[in-house]
Amino acid sequence: MAANLKNIRTTGMVISRPVAFILVLIYMIQSVALLYLIYDKYENERLIYRQQAQIRELKEKLVIQDILRDLQSDLGAGEIGRLTNSVYSESKKYGYDPLFILALIKVESSFNKRAISNKGAMGYMQMKPSTGWDLAQRGGIDWQDKYSLFRSDYNVRLGTLYLYELVFKFKNLKHAIIAYNLGETETRRRLRSDEPLPKLYVKRVMDTYNEFRERYAG
Repeated sequence: MAANLKNIRTTGMVISRPVAFILVLIYMIQSVALLYLIYDKYENERLIYRQQAQIRELKEKLVIQDILRDLQSDLGAGEIGRLTNSVYSESKKYGYDPLFILALIKVESSFNKRAISNKGAMGYMQMKPSTGWDLAQRGGIDWQDKYSLFRSDYNVRLGTLYLYELVFKFKNLKHAIIAYNLGETETRRRLRSDEPLPKLYVKRVMDTYNEFRERYAG
């Protein structure tokens, strides 16, 4: 009887080992399958997010191009593409709405890349060569000469950087916009002496911005 029980236990042990192995194998396969499903879900979500971001970017760029074609029809397709890419990328870099930068360009130069003011400001965002040179030196941006300000990418890059610095300094968008037009020194002088600040320029920029939003992005 004891011998029979021993044989039964031995047989049970022999049977349990392959069963245990199979169970462990099944568990490992299930674990790997679960990890794969989690990874696949994560990759699919990341792909969907990238695609949605690309769609949003495309939509925003199409809006920019629509505005440029409507307001400055004599710009060639190549220049519209360059200006669109510059406005979009530089706006995103500093957290601006691209339509706000377009509004600023509209008020500053009416999208005339060769515009020169009576004070020597040049290009789309009307950068003075002295201001542009200073920004380029501090920002590690290559400076060739003042005529670089006629390049859409270069002008928009420096113009948006300048506006960003003014917003950072004044901690106030309205004052930063005024300083962009009036000059930082004069704006600070008026603020210190409690003189009234000009309102027309800010109103023109914001009215143009709101018009762009309502007409093109609504």
